[in-house]
Amino acid sequence: RTPVVWRGNVVYGEGHRFAIWARVTVTASIVQVVAAESLRAGEVVELRQLRLETTQGFPLSAKIASSVEQVAGLLPLRTLPAGSAIHLDQLRAPFDISRGDVVDVEVRSGATRLSFSGKAETSGRTGDAVSIRNESNNRLFQARVDGKGKALVVTRVPQVK
Repeated sequence: RTPVVWRGNVVYGEGHRFAIWARVTVTASIVQVVAAESLRAGEVVELRQLRLETTQGFPLSAKIASSVEQVAGLLPLRTLPAGSAIHLDQLRAPFDISRGDVVDVEVRSGATRLSFSGKAETSGRTGDAVSIRNESNNRLFQARVDGKGKALVVTRVPQVK
């Protein structure tokens, strides 16, 4: 609803142009996701907590959620009051492994595969490195998160000379 400066060019004749700017207000009907109730920071958002609303606003704002599927299952970074429009940068994906979880660990070394359970000492999402405690010997090791409750360790096969 606030004016913005639009910059452009007027093109005329053979390859002639001159710069022009204008202060404009651009609005259109947009669909946005709104919190139907207060969304608490760090708690997974459920479909029942969301509703769609049509309003007037800037049509090209990529940060505003336009479908409930974009929001459901994510975690608000801060508490969002009921009735507020939800921006995608206010959310994050939940951890695939949380500290304290018992996780399935797979170790790969060439064609060899070893599977066991360990306890997560740090939290992470798919692709993140996490610390896992081997409960049989109480040692810590690093693994890569490979999905919900799964960690992967890939070792290099030593070259024999």
